[in-house]
Order: sequence, then structure tokens, then C-alpha cells
Amino acid sequence: PGDPFVAGMLVKEGQLRRGTPLCVITPASGDSGPTVVDLGRVASIEKDKKPVDELKRGQSGAVKVETPNNIVFGRHFTAKDALYSRLTRESINALKEHFKDDLSKEEWQLVIKLKRMFGII
Repeated sequence: PGDPFVAGMLVKEGQLRRGTPLCVITPASGDSGPTVVDLGRVASIEKDKKPVDELKRGQSGAVKVETPNNIVFGRHFTAKDALYSRLTRESINALKEHFKDDLSKEEWQLVIKLKRMFGII
């Protein structure tokens, strides 16, 4: 693995949990569509200097992300980039199977929005 990074993050929609894979989406340019850069997984979260398992919409905290070898801050992403939970067809199926009743209507709408962003059918 590469060097982890710690960043202050504000959750704008949904929630952020330990273990969540994070990515950056760079907009389409020329003939190519948007590019997804996988940054790694959330290793730990602190809120008010105390470890927590999750941050909900509107909350902020310090988030440690374990990265793959080749991810470099400033080259692959910057402080200006929005970070997203990396959804896959498999993760959506797992949400439906195990957490269907735990997610609010608003959170399911976010899943649909992310599904479109990632081009998941």
C-alpha cells in the first residue's frame, strides 16, 4: 500500500463510514468521458478528536484514507476535488440485501445519483 493521508472532510450528502472506498471523478474532456480515480478506503474517522464509525450529512471530521501505491496528492487529486463513495453494482446489491431499511429515501436517491455518475446499469 501507499502512504495514507488524513484530511478534514465535510459530508455533503449521505454518510461516510469506516471501510468506504473513496474516489475522485474528473470531468469529461475531449472525446473521453469522465475518469474515476480510486483513492483507497477510509481507515478511520475522528470527530472532535474522538474516534467515530461514521459521519452523517452536515458533519465534518478528520478522515484517514489508506491508499494504493500509485496515488499522489497534487497529481491524482487536490484539496479542491470532491470525493465520492465508490459504488459498484456489487455494493449496490449489498445495500439492497443487507441495509435496505437502514437507508432513508434521501440516501437511496443519492445511490441513484451516484449510480448514474459511475454509469452503473
